[in-house]
Amino acid sequence: MRMSFLSNWIKRWRIWYYKRLESLDVYDLSEPLGKRGERYAARYLQTKGYEIIRKNWKNGQYELDIVAQDGDVLVFIEVKTRSDNDINPPERNVNGEKQRRIVQAAESFKKIYLRALGLSKCRIDVIGIVWPHGARRPEIVRHWEDCIDPQDYSSSPRRKRSRRSDDPFTVRF
Repeated sequence: MRMSFLSNWIKRWRIWYYKRLESLDVYDLSEPLGKRGERYAARYLQTKGYEIIRKNWKNGQYELDIVAQDGDVLVFIEVKTRSDNDINPPERNVNGEKQRRIVQAAESFKKIYLRALGLSKCRIDVIGIVWPHGARRPEIVRHWEDCIDPQDYSSSPRRKRSRRSDDPFTVRF
């Protein structure tokens, strides 16, 4: 009697779990690669326990791909999707100029919404996705947590930063 209850529960859990994963497999291949990658990244973060607050947030010249909450931390996520991994991983395309723009966008979002959300800690993550042409799912998904230091790009004179805007994305790799 007890064994059948346990096996029944395991069977139901597996059905629930795989139905939840099925939604990750259904993507319109005619959709632009970047948008597909952002949708997949949002679902991927939800399976990791993140709560998605906003997707594709824009305010004037500022743009954030995903804004999420991980526990008591507000997380700004930049998603880079490429069809191949031959030359460089996708996350390497987040160069110095792009990092500066992400930090500025995060600061703008914080000014508007941080008090309403009731969060005090923030971090910036990058997700690199390799999604080959014609594939139903990505081949590689890399999530780099807390990899951009906002103090490197803040307007305060505490630190001098490099003038080069094409610096590779090498922070905390």
